[in-house]
Amino acid sequence: MKTLYLLTGAILFLTASGMRGAEAPSPSPASPRYEESRGVFHVQNEGTRNKNGPNEACTARRGDDICVWVYHLEAWLKDPDVKDRLPKDAQITDLVPFINDVPLKGIHPEQAWAYPDTDSEANPQVHYLRFALDRTETSKAAWTHILNRPVFTRPMELSVGFENGEQITTWVVPEAADPGNQFFFNVIPAVRFWLGVVVIVGAFLVFLYLARCTDIIRDTAAPLRPDKRWPYSLSRGQMAFWFFLVIGSFFFLWVITGDYDTLNSSVLALIGISAGTALGAAFVDSGHASAATATSDLPPEVDLSKPRRKIAEQIRNLIAEARERLKAIEAQRADISAEETAELEANTAAQEKETQKINDLDRQLDYFEWPAWKGVMHDLMAENNIVCFHRFQIFIWTIVLGIMFVVDVYNRLAMPEFSATLLGLLGISAGTFVGFKLPETKPKPAGAD
Repeated sequence: MKTLYLLTGAILFLTASGMRGAEAPSPSPASPRYEESRGVFHVQNEGTRNKNGPNEACTARRGDDICVWVYHLEAWLKDPDVKDRLPKDAQITDLVPFINDVPLKGIHPEQAWAYPDTDSEANPQVHYLRFALDRTETSKAAWTHILNRPVFTRPMELSVGFENGEQITTWVVPEAADPGNQFFFNVIPAVRFWLGVVVIVGAFLVFLYLARCTDIIRDTAAPLRPDKRWPYSLSRGQMAFWFFLVIGSFFFLWVITGDYDTLNSSVLALIGISAGTALGAAFVDSGHASAATATSDLPPEVDLSKPRRKIAEQIRNLIAEARERLKAIEAQRADISAEETAELEANTAAQEKETQKINDLDRQLDYFEWPAWKGVMHDLMAENNIVCFHRFQIFIWTIVLGIMFVVDVYNRLAMPEFSATLLGLLGISAGTFVGFKLPETKPKPAGAD
């Protein structure tokens, strides 16, 4: 029976050795500098589709399994000059991958095997370490440092070492001439990214269409514009601005990091301030019932369905006709005697009417000769056709904070944390905007005209 056990054990040992030999990739034809030195000299993506050969560059992304090939690893662990800097009782299973000198803490080799069993200069030992490039709680900070300022694919240095920062020499560096020593990290998954871009940009284009053709962000309590449309609302525009900025940033961070929990209190405060501003403005504007029934003073001869250039041409023709009528009325005045008081007064009223009409048409011509963006800016900056500083300041604050928001998301891969002081300043700006609307809705005293 004892003999049978020994025989069975021998068979299992030989089978396991054969399997291990089959699993271990064949070392690449290494140059003498690798064999005489120690360190990482090749990385292989273990994915079925992306698996690269010994003389091919490795391309991997977050979530992939990679196999790191290391020369003389045990000799490095036992080197007296290095051992004092390593953690106490350091083992191969304690190793972590280093990407651009940043240790991915908590990511230890899932598999580690050596080939051959002995290590010598004539036949150097190669260790094969398999790591899963997962973004865990312990490695989140490291991944943020590695992935920030993302591009689609970035050449990176890759090594192995310990969480205290000590790492072995590596030949896998961005400037490596040999493709077998090159490692490229796919920071932005292209398919997922472009799919999201199509969805978000599509939603934004639909929003632009609705903003142009409907009243989704227009101030329906304000006087009509010369084109008989409600002006754009600054508060609703600000709410839409933060909506698209936050949802775009949320998706971008999910694509890069895989995190769903990226919103923070600053983002909620920004959304709350913008929504509160829109609600406050709507509440104040609810007292502008008379303004909602106002009509444009454009004459019915103007066809507003035509392009702005054609509308401007129509208005010029109307101005020319009005000036001809004014000249005719002025000429008629010369034929009226001083005793005909009623006729003189009627002539004066007719001249004033035509003059007012010409002035109104001139103002409207200016509007239709503006480029489209200038008309939108006038809507946002003007209250009853008067450009106001309280609108200008909230507009500038929104743009500045929006730029800071985007830069912070791109550089830090996290939603920005604005201070309570800065959020308070934005709240004061919003309150000022709403407050300036209040005097216009105060009820008139009894007996007032």
